[in-house]
Amino acid sequence: MASALGARYISDMDRLFDVYADMVREMNDFFGLESRSLRPIRTSLPTGGVSQGL
Repeated sequence: MASALGARYISDMDRLFDVYADMVREMNDFFGLESRSLRPIRTSLPTGGVSQGL
């Protein structure tokens, strides 16, 4: 149970980061700033495919 809850939390935080990265990218485009990649390199955790940034 705790493992599933932890995996869900990590997954939710991963999605939240993706939304934040998209928002920053759109703001940079709007203001004409250089848009650098904010998406981290993804790796699978041994617990079942939840991603994390390196």
